[in-house]
Amino acid sequence: MPKIDFYLLNDSKPSALYLFACRLVEKAYLHKHATYIAVASQPIAEQLDNLLWTFKDNSFIPHQIFNPSQTQVAPIQISTHNQAPAHCDLLLNLTSEIPEFHREFNRIIEIVPNDDAWKAQSRNHFKFYREQGYEIQTHPIN
Repeated sequence: MPKIDFYLLNDSKPSALYLFACRLVEKAYLHKHATYIAVASQPIAEQLDNLLWTFKDNSFIPHQIFNPSQTQVAPIQISTHNQAPAHCDLLLNLTSEIPEFHREFNRIIEIVPNDDAWKAQSRNHFKFYREQGYEIQTHPIN
């Protein structure tokens, strides 16, 4: 059963969301977690792909935009597809929906910017996870 973590940002800008996502992905990578980042569109996938290369001068996070036909995969996958690579144990959900395959992960992370629409969507996600009986923690980020 996955463990769910909600990170509550006090910033509403998309740039804050993506920078915080990069910090979490870096931490996950350093702790040897294979991570699947679910995004809503190809432009967001490309933006996050570029940001993971540049958000920190001294950081290297091997990642790629997911392609189901790839035989070699990086430990960090970014995708708009509705399927997860078999080797990932952590899901970073940056979409408005909970992926159907969410149960395949040991841990799920949801980042909640200080934005009314995101908060409403996140409340729905929280309610769904709670109804599933998942362990949920929230982390306010200042």
